[in-house]
Amino acid sequence: MSRELNKKIRRAEFFSGLALSIATGLSLVIGLVLTRRLWLTVKMAAIFFIALMFALGKFRERSAGAVMGSAFSVIVVSYAYDFYSDLSLLFDCKGEELEIFMRSAVTGMIRSAFVFAAAIMCALIYMGMISITRRRTLMIFLYAFIAACLLPFMLELSNIVTEITLLLSLCFIPENSSTETKLGKTGRLSILFFPIAAAVSALMMLSSVLIMAVVPLPGSGEYPAAFLVLEKVLFGAGPIIMIIMLLLFPFLLFDKQFNYDTQKKLQKAEDALK
Repeated sequence: MSRELNKKIRRAEFFSGLALSIATGLSLVIGLVLTRRLWLTVKMAAIFFIALMFALGKFRERSAGAVMGSAFSVIVVSYAYDFYSDLSLLFDCKGEELEIFMRSAVTGMIRSAFVFAAAIMCALIYMGMISITRRRTLMIFLYAFIAACLLPFMLELSNIVTEITLLLSLCFIPENSSTETKLGKTGRLSILFFPIAAAVSALMMLSSVLIMAVVPLPGSGEYPAAFLVLEKVLFGAGPIIMIIMLLLFPFLLFDKQFNYDTQKKLQKAEDALK
């Protein structure tokens, strides 16, 4: 393994874990103090532990495997319940109510199903029960996962933190390559700048809320058009930045070692020597 490459990816793991720990801490406060939703608090506590393992660099250790798997299992149960709840509501709706609820329920179920699948994969991988041998297979799943998560376009902090945690968990677990490569630099850079992007996105969305709170209400005749445009730009730019970062994350896998790809390279080298 390249020492320089390992240091760069380790730095990415630390900053990502730190950023997720801060975001999860905020979610824990919101879930426990403001909404008093115990289950949300349990899920966020599991994610906080995973983020802490990223920051400390302990997530690959065999001794942490069972605990990491248990943390991912909490996410599995949570999203299985979310899927069941959306499905039950969908069956209970009738007539016009069904048409209104259909889109949000279907997109929500698709997202819950993908998060459920990703959490199961993470639980089994970190407990050492399965391993992913092909980079292409994992990248196809990750982009399908990202698309499913973006489909409902609901900016809920607990969901965003959960989805990013699973994405990083699948990106970080494969071993680093033994040689330096160029393709992975984009994804590595995106994860290194994740804390900055998250802070900028949050600041933009907060600024848009403050603008709406300060200026007169629409219809009063005093609502400046410039403020409306600025509010839309700020509120839209934050999520867009985060989406771009999400799309770049899987490129980190080009700096990771996969058994199938390694064997394929060795086979090509042997064939070239014949």
